[in-house]
Amino acid sequence: MLAICQVAVNCTYAEHTIAWPIPTRQYPPNEWITDAACRTRTQAARKVSAQTKREIALGLLDEAVAWGVRHACVVCDAGYGDDPPLLASLEARRERYFAAILIDSAVAASCRCEGQLI
Repeated sequence: MLAICQVAVNCTYAEHTIAWPIPTRQYPPNEWITDAACRTRTQAARKVSAQTKREIALGLLDEAVAWGVRHACVVCDAGYGDDPPLLASLEARRERYFAAILIDSAVAASCRCEGQLI
């Protein structure tokens, strides 16, 4: 039996009292990409491309930046906070970020001071 769950990756702008989505993209399961009949039953787009949630999230961030959306930092849940390549990509983009992690995650404390990692 096919579950027709819709999963989306969102880029949301938030201030003190309001929040609204900037761009949002569907994250299709692999079956939607590889099975034309499944795409028809789930009403998925005809041209569904295979992307990881990380790739979608970074693409949405890049899109928001290209649009000139000003932001102080990127905030993400543990699904992204436990993704070292995503965090490395945020570092490479010189983005400040606050990422949740699972309670049993190992972490190393670090601090940026004057642009240098301490």
